[in-house]
Amino acid sequence: SGTSVTLETFAAGTSLIHIIFNEMSQTAANERFQVQLEDAGGVETSGYLSTSDRTGNNYMSSTSGFVIDQTYAASTFSGHMTLIRVNASHTWIANLNGKSSTVYTLNGGGSKTLSAELTKVVVATNGTNFDNGSVRAIYM
Repeated sequence: SGTSVTLETFAAGTSLIHIIFNEMSQTAANERFQVQLEDAGGVETSGYLSTSDRTGNNYMSSTSGFVIDQTYAASTFSGHMTLIRVNASHTWIANLNGKSSTVYTLNGGGSKTLSAELTKVVVATNGTNFDNGSVRAIYM
């Protein structure tokens, strides 16, 4: 439970991160999850170019994080987001694939440039609480 989960402390030079979501859900309807990047200056909460599209629904966009559309409170999300560092820069590209509940596929992506080396990743709601599931990261 809670409104966010902080994943790992990533080693300097990390260039690939897989975030795995298993049946994640939240308490309120018409909300979303988002993945936010953290560097030495703290969690980045703006400057993202991000969209998420759930089959059967219009897309959702965000500048505050890599968005994961979870419109219904009873919905669960299982899938993965891959974060890839572009060359030696601090620019990260996101790719999202998964399923929402049993009837929708979910796809999305985006980009974000940090001012320094990535240190952590935060998975957060838009102010509601997580009420189910788990999330973890694999990186190199």
